[in-house]
Amino acid sequence: MHIPESNWLSLDFLLLQECSIFLFEKRCAEKLHKPKRKETVTELLRASVKQLERYRHPKMLQVIHPVEECGETLAFATEPILASLANVLAFQ
Repeated sequence: MHIPESNWLSLDFLLLQECSIFLFEKRCAEKLHKPKRKETVTELLRASVKQLERYRHPKMLQVIHPVEECGETLAFATEPILASLANVLAFQ
């Protein structure tokens, strides 16, 4: 599922447990023209996911697998998600 107004792509997987995988393609940040901004965006995304990992509350999304980075993408796994907030609000 593509999350509207976002560059994150969410995929559902069943490996050892059900999860949703979030992928961010770094080339989306290249549209910012300045190399420094591209690094700032990826650093901000990494830090945001690490903060989410620290929070433990039943009403918050739980991170199952921390951020992994390769040359072209950032990815992390969470508990399964059914819809984005934008999708839920669109149907009400």
